[in-house]
Amino acid sequence: MGNQWHISIPKTAVLGAKRWEVMSLLFCAECLLSSYDDSKPRLLCGLIEIAHTTAVFCRGGLGKIKENKMKNKWIVGIIGGMLLTTSAFASDYSTRTNNWGVGVKLGVGQNDPKTLQDGYDEAFEYGWTSKEITKNAGLFGLEALYEQTLNEEHNKLGVKVGWDSYGENKLKLKDSTDRVELTETSYAFPITVYYKRDNGIKNFSWFAGAGLTIMHSEMEIDDGYDTEDVSKTKVFPHLTVGGEYRFCKLFALGLDVKYNIAAKVKKDGDVLSDRSGFGAALTGRFYF
Repeated sequence: MGNQWHISIPKTAVLGAKRWEVMSLLFCAECLLSSYDDSKPRLLCGLIEIAHTTAVFCRGGLGKIKENKMKNKWIVGIIGGMLLTTSAFASDYSTRTNNWGVGVKLGVGQNDPKTLQDGYDEAFEYGWTSKEITKNAGLFGLEALYEQTLNEEHNKLGVKVGWDSYGENKLKLKDSTDRVELTETSYAFPITVYYKRDNGIKNFSWFAGAGLTIMHSEMEIDDGYDTEDVSKTKVFPHLTVGGEYRFCKLFALGLDVKYNIAAKVKKDGDVLSDRSGFGAALTGRFYF
């Protein structure tokens, strides 16, 4: 059983609260605290000791020899409730699974900044003498999830909500007198429902799901004199598959592959962003 422990019950109750009862309370408090990562009997041991010592104080510690029957009924009821509640808690702690989680991901995805690319390709035709384009396919994201266990084999149905920040795309154009800079930024809120085959700790688990992504894209145009912003939000579907290796009960490291369907965001004929297609991210998840 690990740690050795025992309790001793005094044979008689006394009128005053003696040192033994004080030490008994301290001992049962230690018993309760140490039961956090121990088995259920140790936790119940602490409450049994509390029950006995409480009865001693209520009968004798208050300086009353004659017992009030109604008071004793309340004491028995309270102690019984404590035992039942703690028994349920201990059982739940020993069998519960970590269904909530948060994740951090870092990855890349398809990125087609068509408007910026067209501006770059045609820059010299419009009189610009210098051009520079930067494409960033990177992705940083956060997510929160909940997984419901479906059966004893630990198959799970999960839902997760995320926040994804995509890398900036930028175009810089210059001539002898003027300059213009266009910057595209995008972020998204993916909502995914998925099925997970959970093979437990020190094992690889896989999942597959589908959902909707709310994507917001913004194009900032800075000509050195004024700044103009053009933005739009679009909702589109996505599919996802992946797997993770569960190092321990609290942490897993996995790979997520996502496919965005029709993720092109357009306004007034201009493409603000296009993240359609595949993306992949290395994801660390913490379960609790």
